[in-house]
Amino acid sequence: MALPATHMRFALELAGRLPVGSHAAYLAGTLYPDSRWLTGLGREATHADVHLQRRFATTDFRLGWHVHCQCDQIQTSLLRQTFPVLDKLDDTRRWIHLSALKMIQDNGDREAVDMASGMRGLVAFETPNSEDPERIRAYYNGVRDIYAGKTQMRPKDYRRLWEMVGLASERLDAIMKEMKCLSADRDNMERVHDLFPKMRAAFIARR
Repeated sequence: MALPATHMRFALELAGRLPVGSHAAYLAGTLYPDSRWLTGLGREATHADVHLQRRFATTDFRLGWHVHCQCDQIQTSLLRQTFPVLDKLDDTRRWIHLSALKMIQDNGDREAVDMASGMRGLVAFETPNSEDPERIRAYYNGVRDIYAGKTQMRPKDYRRLWEMVGLASERLDAIMKEMKCLSADRDNMERVHDLFPKMRAAFIARR
């Protein structure tokens, strides 16, 4: 999954090209799919092929949800093209490496987006899988609290984010270590920070 600042930047920068009525519902939709970590839903409930289809986006909330899933798919595809080593790793190592790269991108995207304005007034607009709305609200509030007032995220902030969604400590330690190693290489950093315009262009090309 892309992380919240990347999702928020992606949704906000594309909003002018999309038929968005309620920005609040649209942005609630773009953060909604990852609330599954707190509500206990399986990934297919919020990140299935149907959610990638334009015909799925029948409301502002669903449009945000659709944009979220497009963002995830495009980001992962571009990361695998940009870092071919990913396809040589086993599933566990690939997930760790990808997650570390996504944190690096998220930190750069955090500098480019006003998270506070984007998240102001977010509520559980819809519970499409009959979730407890309080768990969805807890996810929104958790993201808001972690990102609040920061122009840059620190490693401990990302640790809080992963802990909130219940990532096992062993896996968490591994991705934090990987992020530190990758961040020490300027070439890695430049390639990751070049991703966002390519992601935006890929989405626009799909329209």
